[in-house]
Amino acid sequence: MGKYRWFPLRETLFEIVHHLKRDGNPERWTEAWIKITKNGVCPSCHQSLMGTELANREFRKLQSTFLKKTLIGDDIYQRSHPLELKNFRKFVEEHAPFDIVIDSLNVASKISQHKRSFQLRKVVEYFALEKHMKVLVIGRKHMKKWHQTDMNYIIKHASCFFLENISKDDPYLLYATMYSGPKTMFVSSDEMRDHKYLLGEVMGEIFTKWQRSRQIQFLRINKQGKIMLEWPRKENVKAQFNSAWHIPYDNGEVRPSWQDPFTWLCLRQSTFDFK
Repeated sequence: MGKYRWFPLRETLFEIVHHLKRDGNPERWTEAWIKITKNGVCPSCHQSLMGTELANREFRKLQSTFLKKTLIGDDIYQRSHPLELKNFRKFVEEHAPFDIVIDSLNVASKISQHKRSFQLRKVVEYFALEKHMKVLVIGRKHMKKWHQTDMNYIIKHASCFFLENISKDDPYLLYATMYSGPKTMFVSSDEMRDHKYLLGEVMGEIFTKWQRSRQIQFLRINKQGKIMLEWPRKENVKAQFNSAWHIPYDNGEVRPSWQDPFTWLCLRQSTFDFK
């Protein structure tokens, strides 16, 4: 069960629990329907679940493979101008490592009552000033015409690289994140399916594992002006066993395709004492 990322329905797990707790079973089972804490700990049995971090050798292999197969690919002219790619690589080499890389159009385009430039500014302010992180903003050249006060603030507090308006920005975002090292995060809502496909089956799975541990989604700015983010999960969202079973399940709630369920079954066994 723990080998695959399978999310059974709650009703299916109810049947399993009912079977384990049937009359005549010499085993005693206790179940708890829970949500894992932000630190990756089960609130019922207090076990820490297995995390999602890549092994260093996996990350280095992914890092070395990514540029060739996704940023350049078979036809560089389909993704970027060669000179722009050269300039970007030089820019990253000179300014990296970054702590966080932001897909600016993705952030700015979220539906909101705020201007796009203000929304992006607030996200940069959060990471640069509140979190004290070194920020890279990847955008498009047309953004330079956005509200000047906001753009000046962004350029002052973050490194910025503005691509041609026809270039695909996802490969640049991912390359800068990977180049900066295994601890660097990125902000985007994109699912990055094309990049996983281009990497092939084996490296694609490694990429997905890396993505789940590094991708932050910007949700909105609330009425109090606070940035609302979806941070990566600490735990590896698949069935796990370590003296207790922890099984993620689908409770039927609608969620984005990139998002794993938050609901888990904690299932523990103890035997009757016949003495």
